[in-house]
Amino acid sequence: MAEPVDMPKVTEKQAKPWHARGAVTFLRSARAHRLHAACVLALVLGLRRGGVLGPRRQDIDFDQRRFTPFKRVQDPLIG
Repeated sequence: MAEPVDMPKVTEKQAKPWHARGAVTFLRSARAHRLHAACVLALVLGLRRGGVLGPRRQDIDFDQRRFTPFKRVQDPLIG
């Protein structure tokens, strides 16, 4: 039987949003990166990692120009 242990304390870091100039600079510098589209989604739509990785083609309505993510991907280490 395992012995009980004390869980480490996790401190939440306060997010520091970028100004528009910083976001544009980042996107320009990442233009050639294979995950550039994911970076655009994250910045423009405010999606988190799971929201960026989960969308499927049927989540995008090109006629109405609407994106509705229904599925999110969870990090198996976080849950």
